[in-house]
Amino acid sequence: MKRIVVNSLPLKDIIRDLATELKTTYSQSCDQYILDIPKQYGKGQIMGVNFENGMGILVYDCEFLEDFEFQFIINEIHPLKFLFCLNSKLQHRFEDESEVHEIGQYQNAIVASSKHNGHILCFKKNERTIIHSLELTRNKFIHNYSCELKSLSRPIAELFKDVTAKKKFYYLGFYSLQLADLFEEIHFFEHGSFLKKIFLEGKCYEILTKQLLQYEDDLKNENNRTLLRISEIKKVKEAAQLIDREGYIYHNLKIISEKVGLNQGKLQSGFQYLYKVTIHQYLQNSRLELSKILLLDPENTINDVLFKTGITSRSYFSKLFKDKFGLTPSKYRSMYRNNVNNLNK
Repeated sequence: MKRIVVNSLPLKDIIRDLATELKTTYSQSCDQYILDIPKQYGKGQIMGVNFENGMGILVYDCEFLEDFEFQFIINEIHPLKFLFCLNSKLQHRFEDESEVHEIGQYQNAIVASSKHNGHILCFKKNERTIIHSLELTRNKFIHNYSCELKSLSRPIAELFKDVTAKKKFYYLGFYSLQLADLFEEIHFFEHGSFLKKIFLEGKCYEILTKQLLQYEDDLKNENNRTLLRISEIKKVKEAAQLIDREGYIYHNLKIISEKVGLNQGKLQSGFQYLYKVTIHQYLQNSRLELSKILLLDPENTINDVLFKTGITSRSYFSKLFKDKFGLTPSKYRSMYRNNVNNLNK
């Protein structure tokens, strides 16, 4: 394992020390610093940006040839860190502890060390690891927010107020879809240093806001949580597949929610996010598309179509079908048969 010790703060000095340890150089564009990983160690880069309010962001996008350990050790109070793992996994531990915390893909951690203890981050070899680390120097950052802190939940309010690092703090969760969208926006933003700094600072505030909302959401009972996590998207897609295959069985939100193991609020949010419709609308559209196929089979009566789609009212079915396709089911079937007969003449 390759170990790199960094004895500095803030971010610009961290990048400088990393470059020294890796025997390479780094580039600077105003308050943005970029270090390209030397080929003998792997590939990728580490980017850091400082802001004037005690906030900064480090973005690691690296693939190392051997396990790499970064030891951030300095006899000062370390920043409060919000770590987001976009790809692969990351191991974290506090300098004064042997316990290792693994942060997997789509997970995030809020970490604060006690006193002057640092942080150890370990990257696994031959895996492209993407980490966004939002870093806050608490005594500087909360200067403008001291009154508003009381509106936060007690654990988070106390975490921000702990400017002398009396207590350590560790929280692990899965980050939300909104956070995933923010990281994608950061990745694809390509403009000059002036616009980029303004953009990144704004996005860092958004990341912090969404993270705190997520933490508050995680304090609730599982059935009462509303923020959909990126890791739960698979369950939303599973629900859509159930509707497409067996909509006559999975015909309401409660049944679908119980089947895929995702609460109803999150499931609704997921359908709105992926398909831009409610579950009811998706189910209705799926049934109507299936009914079109069933109507083309002369062996199926209208009652057969109703049974196989799970629609109970013939008049309601006729109305829905006409609203969507511009024809009644009977007219649609008649037109299809006429077209087939004309082709066979």
